[in-house]
Amino acid sequence: MTTLRDVVAGRLRAVSRDAQYRASLLLLANTVSLAGFGFVFWTLAARSYPDAAVGWLAGTTAAVNLLATFAALGLPNTILRHLGGTPNAREFMLTIVGAVAAVGGGMTLIAILVIGPIAPHSLNLDQRGGSSLLVTALVILTAASSALDTGLIAIRAAGPLLVKNLAGSIAKIVALGLLTGHGTPGLVAAYSVGTLLSCLLGAAVLWPRLKTTGRPEGPLKILRRNLLTSAGNYTGTVLGILPSTVVPLEVLAIRGPDETAWFAIAFQLAGFLNFIPATSSQVMFAEARKGSLLRYLQKAFRSIYAMLLPAALVIFVAAPYLLSAFGPGYAEHGTWTLRLLALGALLTAGNYLVDAALIARDHTRSYMFMNGTNSILVLVLVGLLLHQGLTAAALGWVIAQGLSAAIGVAVMVAAFHDKRRSDLRTTIGVRKTA
Repeated sequence: MTTLRDVVAGRLRAVSRDAQYRASLLLLANTVSLAGFGFVFWTLAARSYPDAAVGWLAGTTAAVNLLATFAALGLPNTILRHLGGTPNAREFMLTIVGAVAAVGGGMTLIAILVIGPIAPHSLNLDQRGGSSLLVTALVILTAASSALDTGLIAIRAAGPLLVKNLAGSIAKIVALGLLTGHGTPGLVAAYSVGTLLSCLLGAAVLWPRLKTTGRPEGPLKILRRNLLTSAGNYTGTVLGILPSTVVPLEVLAIRGPDETAWFAIAFQLAGFLNFIPATSSQVMFAEARKGSLLRYLQKAFRSIYAMLLPAALVIFVAAPYLLSAFGPGYAEHGTWTLRLLALGALLTAGNYLVDAALIARDHTRSYMFMNGTNSILVLVLVGLLLHQGLTAAALGWVIAQGLSAAIGVAVMVAAFHDKRRSDLRTTIGVRKTA
């Protein structure tokens, strides 16, 4: 007679033997550690600094992530697609990391020197001296670290990814405690220390795992070949990052630094939920290149919502208690903002799956259209409703994600239907020719 214990043990063994589930669980553990230590970091920052300083940091990190995404040139998707089959993987990764770091540094300096003097102060682009160098370094590290993380995912080294990000998170918290007396620059410096350690460890872990069996191609040839194929995905990725990076800047410009701090903390907490579909869809993308997309899509859907639903429910119920850890103002002004953003994560997960499915089957135009649609819906609705307060802005986010998910399903069905018809016409043409 089969007992419940036997059933559970059997399921656990099946999960441990399944590469997709195993990688997803390790990446989820990475997400949980990042969320936990991120919670500690922002809690300490909120309790040690004025609300305006926390809002300023939120604006800075949003601008950094936006610039780092521009600097990535769409190459992370290229890493996922080609790193495993590249004969000289070391040269491949060294070229990509060097390119994104150089572009990130150059773009940041241009933004500071050219756009900074005429941009609103809320965009944090008017830095000078040591602050400008610190922000530039942070953009470079963020861009390079993202490429290295993608490389570890591509070679299925989710365990080392977890360890190195854990070390970076701990370093960030330790540095925050040591740099408290240095004011707002200490906040950015502490954030940078964690990113630096994570980046260095990522390079140290990834490098010995890369193959060097092929002949060197040369950096220019590698970039020329891969930039051409990644151009569409790059545009889609940039459009996709706009909501999470521009919305905090919208809040900063319209509501001011204090309300930005309240919104940013709620946004950060709800954003941790998005790591679940983001990491699982990355694994699905890597695995679906080798098999049935529908099968991997169904597995990803089940695994994502099995983890996401209870997590979103916990955040919805515990919102005031979570926010009270940051200070009374955060709980008073951000509870319903956090609750709505947590519900929105359930809809955002569908958008992650749609994006991964479209990329896996090279529907680049559809991928670009969906990310552009999502960005327009989010930025317009949030921007319009921000004048009514933070809760209204969060509601605008939820409505935008729901509309985008509905449109995404329709686009995905249409794209794959057109692909099947095209394949059928090609097959019939070949048979007639024969």
